[in-house]
Amino acid sequence: MAYLPAEPGWWGESVGEHFHDWSAALPLLQRLGLAADADAWPMQRPSTGERLRLALVRALLQSPRVLLLDEPTAALDAAAVRAVEALIADCLHQGMSVLWVSHDPAQAARVARRQLVGGQGRFFESPS
Repeated sequence: MAYLPAEPGWWGESVGEHFHDWSAALPLLQRLGLAADADAWPMQRPSTGERLRLALVRALLQSPRVLLLDEPTAALDAAAVRAVEALIADCLHQGMSVLWVSHDPAQAARVARRQLVGGQGRFFESPS
């Protein structure tokens, strides 16, 4: 299982320090519109949206069977949102299970097979 929090943690001084195998990350990075040389970036360089996409790549490199996502596209522009949604859709088609928290009803309608809505201290199934 891998968890992508809304604000991922970073402990090293450069992006590359957060990845065990940068070459394995490259196809995912490029698919998400990130530069191949981002490993050399200091951690102060990536924007919030770039950090979210980098953290998603880091999580996917763990080859999880279950992916927990907390607002993974909240700080992204429309093109980056589409790229993330397409990548996660591919993961689902490959058999990964995904629990995705989103406050965007339109996004939930696009990506969810099943929707639960929180309210009054409970979760309710939303008709899709």
